[in-house]
Amino acid sequence: MKRFLFTLVFCLWTATASASHLIASAKFVDGGSIQVVMNDGQILIVPDDLANRHRRALQKWVNSGNTIAPADPAPEPTRQEKIRRDPSYPSADEFMEAQIHCRYDSDCSALDALYSRIKRLESQYP
Repeated sequence: MKRFLFTLVFCLWTATASASHLIASAKFVDGGSIQVVMNDGQILIVPDDLANRHRRALQKWVNSGNTIAPADPAPEPTRQEKIRRDPSYPSADEFMEAQIHCRYDSDCSALDALYSRIKRLESQYP
C-alpha cells in the first residue's frame, strides 16, 4: 500500500511539475535557433537540433498541433550601412595611407580623392 501511494504521489507531482512548464509559444530567431516562451514566462533559446532534449520536447508540442512562428524579417540597413557596404567605399588601409602621406609628405591629394569618393557614394544613397 505504501509503495502504491508513493507511486501515485510521485506521478501526480511529476504531472504537475511538467504542467507548470508547458510551452506557450515558439519562434525561430536569427542563427537557426528557436525562442521558446514557457507558460510561467521563462524564455529558452533552443538549438534546432533534435539531439537536444528541449528541441525534442518542442517537437512533441509541434506534433500536438502547434506551430513555430517564422523569424522576424531582417531590418532594412541604414543609409550609413549601405554606404559603408558599397564595394567602392575606401578601406581603413586606404585611409591610413592617405593620412600618413598628408601628414608627413604634405601631399593630401590621396586623402582629398577618398573624401570625394565618399561624397559620390553619399549622393548615390539619399
